Amino acid sequence: ARVVAEEEDWPEDDPAYDQAPLHTEELVFAGSNGRPARAYLSVHKAEMATSNKGIILLADIFGWASPSTRAAADRLAASCEAFVIVPDVFRGQPWPEATPPSGPAYERWRDRFSLQELAGDVRGCAQLLNTVHSVELLGLAGFCWGGGRALELVARDWVDAHAVAVFYPTRFDLGAIAKNMHLPLLAVYGGEDTTPGATPTDAAGLEGELACNPRMRYQYFVRSFPGRSHAFAHRPQNDEEAQDADDALKLAEAWFDKYLHVSLLGAQPEPPKSAASA
Repeated sequence: ARVVAEEEDWPEDDPAYDQAPLHTEELVFAGSNGRPARAYLSVHKAEMATSNKGIILLADIFGWASPSTRAAADRLAASCEAFVIVPDVFRGQPWPEATPPSGPAYERWRDRFSLQELAGDVRGCAQLLNTVHSVELLGLAGFCWGGGRALELVARDWVDAHAVAVFYPTRFDLGAIAKNMHLPLLAVYGGEDTTPGATPTDAAGLEGELACNPRMRYQYFVRSFPGRSHAFAHRPQNDEEAQDADDALKLAEAWFDKYLHVSLLGAQPEPPKSAASA
């Protein structure tokens, strides 16, 4: 059941979006255990009838309605020529942006949302994209909380996707994730991030552990942006951060462009470029 539908035009002076008119809407889908859930959908109007690519974007703790998350979804939709859907996994009760994410109240809030229920929501999004829009090639992406959960879903093989891109993922079992990862993985970090799971030490640890996973040969790329803190890629605070945010999102765009391509499924991927040349 569609709730809101509208069209957006990017400013003509913004080359990143190729002056792409977007169709965006809020809709209702069958989520975990068949429970109705809301989602935000964005797609390039010119691709609505022909694209077979979709990306499920898991938001940070501030939820599906956050303007920063929706702006990132719009950008991915325009540049990747894909249907991008952001589910309301918090059922209208995200963490308040004005409240610091720490302390007992925050931990109780986090405990309310299980990975099993999230998996059901992700499967519901995938089913909607497939049945309504004929999506066959599926990517999974996530910011912060959503990034950590995306890693867990893939490592447990609870989502049927073709590639994953995460930004500063939080609170995950690094060893288990690296050992069980089996999809092409892009992981973006901030070089000064102090959030558990997203620190420079975590980034180096994930890269080192992935190198020991024979299934991930040439199929992972871990990139850390020096001087950048948590959430820089989708919530830049100044012009310098905005430039690195643009570069970080371009990495995700290139990643999905490469791996959400039917001609490459099952083929031996090429080694990624070095961080210095990316």
